[in-house]
Formats: sequence, structure tokens, C-alpha cells
Amino acid sequence: MDDNVEHTLSQFDLANGALKTLDPPADFAGPVRKRRITDPLFFLLILGAWGVSSWIGVYSLQNGNYNRVVHPVDYKGRVCGVDKDSSGQVLPSFWHPVDNSSNGVCVEECPTQNNFQPNSKNELICRDNEDLLSMDGCSIAGVLSSDVSALIACGGCMFKTESKVLNDFCIPNDVSSVVEKVNEAYVSQGVSLSNWSTFKYSTYMQRLVRDVRTAFVIVAGVGIGGSVFLGIIFLILSMFPIGVAPMIWSSALLTPCALGGCGTYLFFLANKYSIDQSGMHTTAEAYTILIASYVLWSVAGLILCAVLIMRQDITKTILVAKAVTRSIKEISFSSVLAIVQMILYLATVGTFGFWVVLLSTTGDKDYSVLTHYMFAFLIFSLLWTSEFITALGKIALSHSYAGWYFTPEKEEGHGVSVFKCTMASITFHAGTAAFGSLFIKFVTLLRSPILLLQSCIKRSGMDNICADAVICCCQCNLFILERFLKFMSKKAYTHSAIFGTSFCKSSHESYYLKLRNNDVFEDAGPFSLFSVFYTRLFIVSTVTVSSYALLDTFYSENLFSILSVIGVIVMISYYISEIFTDVLGEAVSTSMYCYIADEEIMGGEGAQFVYPELDECLEKIYTSNSRKLAIGGVSSERYDVDVPKAVDVV
Repeated sequence: MDDNVEHTLSQFDLANGALKTLDPPADFAGPVRKRRITDPLFFLLILGAWGVSSWIGVYSLQNGNYNRVVHPVDYKGRVCGVDKDSSGQVLPSFWHPVDNSSNGVCVEECPTQNNFQPNSKNELICRDNEDLLSMDGCSIAGVLSSDVSALIACGGCMFKTESKVLNDFCIPNDVSSVVEKVNEAYVSQGVSLSNWSTFKYSTYMQRLVRDVRTAFVIVAGVGIGGSVFLGIIFLILSMFPIGVAPMIWSSALLTPCALGGCGTYLFFLANKYSIDQSGMHTTAEAYTILIASYVLWSVAGLILCAVLIMRQDITKTILVAKAVTRSIKEISFSSVLAIVQMILYLATVGTFGFWVVLLSTTGDKDYSVLTHYMFAFLIFSLLWTSEFITALGKIALSHSYAGWYFTPEKEEGHGVSVFKCTMASITFHAGTAAFGSLFIKFVTLLRSPILLLQSCIKRSGMDNICADAVICCCQCNLFILERFLKFMSKKAYTHSAIFGTSFCKSSHESYYLKLRNNDVFEDAGPFSLFSVFYTRLFIVSTVTVSSYALLDTFYSENLFSILSVIGVIVMISYYISEIFTDVLGEAVSTSMYCYIADEEIMGGEGAQFVYPELDECLEKIYTSNSRKLAIGGVSSERYDVDVPKAVDVV
């Protein structure tokens, strides 16, 4: 234990057992065998969330219509190219707006030129005649008006406008000229038209679903396939000491390049949106994307500086990671567990995604309040389930690696079964995984409504310095709370896997165990972070910039929003990269955690179960640190290689 810790602890820490050492059962020889079910309430909660999500899925299946995702829908709710009109003919495939409320009709083809001076109704895009006769202002004494301005002002017809085809929608090339001419028609009829600047083609969720469907080859091939490919390469390299250093250093140096590439693409996209005249993208959207490009460039620069400044810590991380590659080779099925997790995650995303797709077809351009809540709950449940899958994998991996670490004679083989450890984790600690995943994700999700509120206030023109300050304070407080919770529970899953305790108790005991052995963590550096951080960021950023390049090249004219598709790819890539990098990350984290727990349990007599590779690695780090301090004229007693003394296992 670090002798300086006691002097830095507060009375609160001391009262809560900060100096109380681990007290496992007398027969403790690794992960406890007699376990109890931990945090069962939260497992019931996540089961309930899955039940509600399934009910929403059934509701979507009963009330949704997949054709409404594939094809546009006219003002009567009929699907263009699928449904039939009153005469029994299949409706045309393309959609053209017919009024300023963004209702539309099915047309044979999109107009190739503007006609803002029509001579008759035949030169307009109009609703069915029987519907025009029932609309105020469109007819006089049961006869359709011959005044084209009246037909437009009554909401029954629209000018033919030069358009481009986007997902079978006719998108005006210059929406501002259309708005101007429609306003003139309204004014000529003595009607005022205000607060209208563009057409709304479908709901955001429907546009997102259409975009993902259009670019599914990129989403599946590059987003999913690229993440899996890079993840498998990472797994292979992490099994061999010779592959660790090139993997971590190349990731650390290439990540800023990938982020810089993302920023460059966003910069050009912002310029493209700023000159777009179709009304699809606003000036505010272009400005936001421009700011995002500057942010990414700044982050890339900061990461590069961090790599240069913390190169010694990265070197220490590589030493520790090389040492624990033996555990990954010995527990070879840990890689299989990562692949199983990945398949389970993709199945989860596919299921929830299908429900979201069908739910998006239950409304036309606006959804009911209940439907909005359904969307929110499905997204919340998807995020919680995704975190749950990764959390359960962390517990199973920690259980496996801890079981191998505490094997007395490792050279003679071991009896650790990844399957048994996984089953034990599911049976006894699924509630802990549910608690931990909800614990962190809930705070993250709390920040989303505040961002939405801030956006609504700005759009309404009611923002001021006071409101901005209050919202900024809320965001900062929630961010600090999220960081604190993640820091407190960082080793909770590992502790729970070893000692079979609940999430809260594991967080409490693991926090103070790290605090009591702070000297070990300081000497070895932030090994748990650097062993996977840059690699994970490299996978996500590389997949993102590759996807963006391909989308911009092949699908830029066929998507409502390229950023929406990129957002989906980033989310999927992040979770897949986390699943694969956790194999090495948990091996490093669990090995170091077992080392300090082993030392503390032995009462300062040295770590009984430490394996030679890790022992030699830590001794090399301690020796290096003591030399540097001695050169600097600082006492190096704390870094004596005999304290902590590790016992070699022969």
C-alpha cells in the first residue's frame, strides 16, 4: 500500500473504509466459486424494458407499412407506385409537392423546367378534381376556378418546378423562387402567407430510414464490415507481443490524420450546404457543420500533442500490454466471445432498427405524442441494451482472465473455461451489468433533452445570455457527474467478476483499492486507457472517413442527409470497436487489478500468483522510474524494486 495515501485522505474517506484492506474468504484462490445473484432488480428492469420494446415492435408490425418507407406517400395517404387510384390504375411513382403544407401528389416524372406563368390548370400540379371541388376557394358554384392563382392559393395546386429526383421525391432546384411565386399567388387573392420557406418531404425518421436503405451497401460493407475487419486485425495483433507496439503506435499516430480527414470533409460539406438552393439544408445547419469541422481539426491537433507529450506513458502501456498477451493466448476463446458479442449486438441493432422503421411509417409528416414517446423509448432501450451487452462481456472477460491469473502453476495448464465464466456472469451478474450500463447511460441521455431544449429556444428566438448561461451550467454539471460516475465505477465490473459483489459495493471497494495502491497505477501509467483508447478511436475515425468518402462519391445526390447515415455508422462502429478492443483492454485492466489485489491479500508479502512476464514488466517500469527520480535529485525509496515485491511463479 502507498504510505502517502493516508495523509491525503479526507475524514469522509476514512469513515467509509478507505484504509480497510480486502478480506476475502479464507479459501480464496481466485474468482469466488460461491456466488449470489447481484442487483436482481435492475435485471428485472431491463427485462421490463425489453418487454415494452417488444410491445412497441408488435404495435409497429400491426400499424406500420414498409411500402411507406420505400415509396413516397401522396396527400391521401396512398403509396406512389403501389396503391391504385379511384379508376383502379396504379399511381405514378414520383412525388411532387402540391401545397405549402408539403402535401404531395404522385406524378409520372419530375418536371425538368419551371413554369411560373401557367395559362390553365393543366399546366399545374393538382389534386384530384373531386377533392378540388370540396376545397374553399378552388371552385365557384360547383365549378373549378379558371384562375390559376386561386387554385394555388386555395392549396389545391402547385407550379411545375425544375426538380431533381431524390428517393422518388421531386426536389425543387431553387426553392426560394418557388416560395416567391407562391407568395405572389396568395397576395393576388388577398391572402397572407408567412413563415413558410421550404417543403417538408417526410418526417426525420422516415428520411433517415430512406437514407440508410439507399446507402445500405456502405453502412453494411464499410460501417459494419470495416469495423469487424479492423477489430479482427486488432485481436490477432493483441495475441503476440511483437504486434502490440506497432498496433498502438500506428493507431495513436494515424488517429489524428483520420480525424483531420473527417474535419476536412465536413468543411467542404458546410460550403456545399451554404450554397444549396433546394431548401433541403439551412444556413444554420451549414454553420453548425463548419464549427464541427473546426472542432475535429482542434481535437486532431490535441490528440497529436497528447501523443507526443505522453509518449513515455504510452511506452509503459505497451510494456504492460505485451506482458498480458500471454493471458489472451492462454484464454484463446476470449476472442470467440468478442465475435459472439458482436453478432448479438448486430442482431439487437437489426431488431430495434426494424421496429423503428415500421414505427416511422405509422405517421405521415407529423407523429402523435405517443409515437414520439415510443421512438424515445426504443432508442433508450437500444442504447441500454448495447451497453448491457458490452458490460456483460467485460464481466465475462474479467472472470476468465482473473481465473487464469490466480491459477498457481500456469505452465502446467489451466482449467478456465470462457463458456463457464460467461454462463456464471449471465446467471449471477446480469443485474450488475444492467445496473452499470443504465447508471452511466442514463446520465448521458439526460444531456440530450437539454440540448433539444437549447435548440428549441434558439429556433424560437427567445434565447438570451441568461438562458444560455443556465443551459451551459446544466450541461457542464451533467458532464462532470458523468465523468465522476465513470471514474468511480471504472473497475466495478472487474471487482464484481472476482469477488461476486454487487455494482455499488464493487465500485466502492475497487475505488479505494486503487487509491491504496496508487503508486502502482502512477508508475505503470494509464495502461488501461492507452491500451485501447487510440485503437478504438482509430477504428471509428477510419471507418467514418472511409464511409464519408464513398457516400460523397456515389450517393451524395441520393441522400436527404449524408450526416444522418454517418451518425448511424459512427454508433455501430463505436460499439463494435469497443467489443473487440475490450479483449486486450480487460486483459490489461484485470491483470493489473488482480496484481494489486493479490499483493494486498498476501499482506505485503508479494503477489503470489503473478506470472513472470507481468512481474518483469513492472520491475522494469519501477527501475526506470527510480533512475529518473534519482537523476532529478528526488528520493526514490518508494520505487525500490523490492516494494512492492513480486514472487515469481516457477
